[in-house]
Amino acid sequence: MLIGVDGTRNGWIYCFYEPGNDLEFYLYPRFTVPDIDFRSMLVDIPIGLPSSELRECDQLARKMLKSKASTVFTVPVREAVYSALTL
Repeated sequence: MLIGVDGTRNGWIYCFYEPGNDLEFYLYPRFTVPDIDFRSMLVDIPIGLPSSELRECDQLARKMLKSKASTVFTVPVREAVYSALTL
């Protein structure tokens, strides 16, 4: 089983995929790891802070998505986050 997860204004939407079965969607109020057997959990949210401004994976995703390019999150660089914390 594969699980896809995306954040929304109302919580986290989970999509469960098992080959040969219909997709199942559930909305959880907070991010959680389901207590089921699954192979991978794919979370649509940036994890970590880059050390440079441009991430090649983001640029490639925007290029592939064309008119939906704005759906790729721009992650602030590590230096910007930590300098803002010291203000």
